[in-house]
Amino acid sequence: MNKVFYQCGGSGTALVLLHGWGFDHQIWNNIRPDLETHFTVYCPDLPGHGRTPPMSAKEFFYTLQTFLPTSYTLLGWSLGGVYAMKFACLYPQKVMKLINVATSPYFLLEEGWPGIHTSVFTRFYQRYLRNPKQTIKEFIQVQTQHSVTNINIDFPEMGIDLESGLSVLREWDLRKELAELNRPVYFLLGKRDSIVPAGLADTLSKQYPDFYVKLWPRAAHMPFLSHKKEFINYIREVAL
Repeated sequence: MNKVFYQCGGSGTALVLLHGWGFDHQIWNNIRPDLETHFTVYCPDLPGHGRTPPMSAKEFFYTLQTFLPTSYTLLGWSLGGVYAMKFACLYPQKVMKLINVATSPYFLLEEGWPGIHTSVFTRFYQRYLRNPKQTIKEFIQVQTQHSVTNINIDFPEMGIDLESGLSVLREWDLRKELAELNRPVYFLLGKRDSIVPAGLADTLSKQYPDFYVKLWPRAAHMPFLSHKKEFINYIREVAL
């Protein structure tokens, strides 16, 4: 069985953080110390990212259960949010609360649903392959609106199979499954996000009236970096 790489630290209520496409567990390093004063924080690498080898979603979810506690709050950012939503729908008894950050149950644009064109993923992937570090650096600068000036970013290890992650973003449609999830569900979106449109907030509020949807007016795709203090306070308020 393939092994999922993860890091764990802190004490208290269990909190699982799933990172986004092209990154790994290190993207959480700037907020982990603060979160670990309140939570036991688990940070796994997604399939084909960082130190986790390629594997199916089914195998990934099964392996998670071998080292995670019996229940926890599950937080997913971007691609990690898609994995988090799918896992919560499959194993709702394990997920006390689901927090979705800058993500969507369906990423692609279609009539009546805010999203982006699949070509956006392709262009970013091509740039990433040519120059991973520069692409990641520019992405962070854009998605934090250049508001992060003294942050320490540990660049992710080059992914082994990033194409499968793009397939998840292009192909997974969790809208119907999510509607049947009987757990507290939170969406934290950024008004300035160029990947997950701000219009999704209204769409989610209408289609899922029981969900908690928050739109931060000055945040983009990485609110945990651009609005670190507010983000940590929000997670404490929601998850404790």
